[in-house]
Amino acid sequence: MTEIILSLVILSHFILQIYPRIFSPQNGIDLYRWLKYSREIRSNRFKLPKYIDKYIIKARFSYPPTFLILLALFPSNFLEKFNYIMSPLFSIIENLILFFIVFYITNSETISILSCIIYSSTPANIIENMFLGTRSLGQLCYFIYLISLYFYIFEEYSLYILVFSNSLVLVTHRMSTQLMLFTNIFISICLLDLNFIFSMILAVIFSIFI
Repeated sequence: MTEIILSLVILSHFILQIYPRIFSPQNGIDLYRWLKYSREIRSNRFKLPKYIDKYIIKARFSYPPTFLILLALFPSNFLEKFNYIMSPLFSIIENLILFFIVFYITNSETISILSCIIYSSTPANIIENMFLGTRSLGQLCYFIYLISLYFYIFEEYSLYILVFSNSLVLVTHRMSTQLMLFTNIFISICLLDLNFIFSMILAVIFSIFI
């Protein structure tokens, strides 16, 4: 029964996010930039370009690459027609992870399902995921980082789990990286544990060599 309810919640979650775009196919202001970046990466054999043409000011390409590399895996025609399903897919993955982590902590299917329903019906999430953008993936990676914090602090997992999750955020989204930085500093001060800062330093070094 839980599987059926969870499936219905996830399906409703997906429909809520794509429904407005089906009947009002507006693309959002950043879509064409992401499509251009993904084409450049695809045509460059999945190597990041040093510069992106067509800008007034010529500046080095410096955006975290994970989202753009994922986009580059799909044909341009597909992205132009169905780009609105990408962000909802990231959101669905986050919702499924939410279910499992809440169930792991509470051992309650009811609370886990309720958590998914609350997440699915949050207006900010629905609006944010209507358009193709980096925030959905960034939010997913930051959520994974928060889960790694839980396992490190309360389950005494290895520091490497923090290094991995920090690295994941660093190569995905700038704003999530800023939020992660302040979170690490805050927790380090509260718990008097410099490992949170140390894990981010290691993550920066690791990300440079990726």
